[in-house]
Amino acid sequence: MVRERAGARCVLALCTSAIVLLLVLPFAPPVLAATPSAQQIDDYLKRVEAERGLDAAVLVVFDGKVLVRSGYGTANDATAMPFTAQTVVGIASLSKQFTAAAIMRLVDDGRLTVDARLGDLLPGVPADKAGITVHQLLTHTAGLQSDYMKSDLEPLTKHEALRRIFAAPLVAPPGTEFNYANSGYTLLAAIVEQVSGSGYYEFLRREFFDPFKMNNTGDWADPRFAPLPVSAGYMNGNSCGPVDKLPGPYWTVAGNGDILSTVDDMYRWYQRLHGGKVLSPASTRAMFTSYTTTGGTDIEYGYGWEVSRRAGLGRLITHNGAGITGNSILSDYLDQRLIIIILGNRVTYRTLWGVPLQFGLPADETTAALAQAVATGDYGAMPSTTWSIWPWLAAAGAVLAALVAAIVWGVKRRRRRRRRGLA
Repeated sequence: MVRERAGARCVLALCTSAIVLLLVLPFAPPVLAATPSAQQIDDYLKRVEAERGLDAAVLVVFDGKVLVRSGYGTANDATAMPFTAQTVVGIASLSKQFTAAAIMRLVDDGRLTVDARLGDLLPGVPADKAGITVHQLLTHTAGLQSDYMKSDLEPLTKHEALRRIFAAPLVAPPGTEFNYANSGYTLLAAIVEQVSGSGYYEFLRREFFDPFKMNNTGDWADPRFAPLPVSAGYMNGNSCGPVDKLPGPYWTVAGNGDILSTVDDMYRWYQRLHGGKVLSPASTRAMFTSYTTTGGTDIEYGYGWEVSRRAGLGRLITHNGAGITGNSILSDYLDQRLIIIILGNRVTYRTLWGVPLQFGLPADETTAALAQAVATGDYGAMPSTTWSIWPWLAAAGAVLAALVAAIVWGVKRRRRRRRRGLA
């Protein structure tokens, strides 16, 4: 009896271990095939530039050592200005983590809490949104509609932006679902101004950019960009102009996508932020904690950062941005000891009657492919397009053609049989 029980326990333990392995293995980081070299990565990025099109400034860091710090492709087609590591680029929604850090600086100063309610922080908040908390705004769980503007260049004042956000119906009860919302981060920028008593951009410069010598980082209208090499932004191949000459920034992008920067500044900032040099230990942990949402989504979002795992690559801290200034992304593959920063100036977003036909994010796509290449040692695969309906249409067309051919063949066969019967 004792042996039988012991045997049963062994079998149970083995089964449990097998189940755990099956659950964990897809997310376990692979053992690096070999330490990546600067030459391997640079050669790969040059191939991507030539074969797929890559126009971006790139910084790749492995195990604390900068392997690649370079530019690829063209920053401004009109002037044929090439990308370099010093090129200033619009980082779009990657700006959100600056807004989150500003909120947490106010928390550290004792002037705000993440449990504070929107109705107690801003004037004119309607009843359905008064109970939304700062935490819910930071984690995109406030139930707000994402966009409140016709375009990133619509000249909205803060008052007009808040009025539109407050007037829009909620898409979900606050705290119940993850719904990525630019509007939430605009509200956070307004909260920064309300609580600090200073302008949002002034706060970022005073608290972060100037103290950390981020001399090439600021909003679209910052005069510091005048003598610097600045990229133009391209949407579907159409130029939106140099990103430091765009009108505004208006409150259409305030807090959610309004910052220009360089790969050097972004790396310097991320090192200090993630290393606990910007905020208190508690606030730093809060920024990089995965908050589980209740809406059935697998997206895990911290404060201004996505904090999750990638199959075969392990833990990942990342955020991207895409819009009229281009496509940028910062990704820290913690288990791979790999940081990739790609600040690019091009986005493809084609729709038909509101249905997306093609969605291309070159910086995102290149980052994902490069991370996989570094992890496996196989630099053969090129990045894949984020989304395109054309392969699906081609497949549907092939199925439809096969179906039509089968029907035609069946009809002809029946006719032949009838003729034979008549004969």
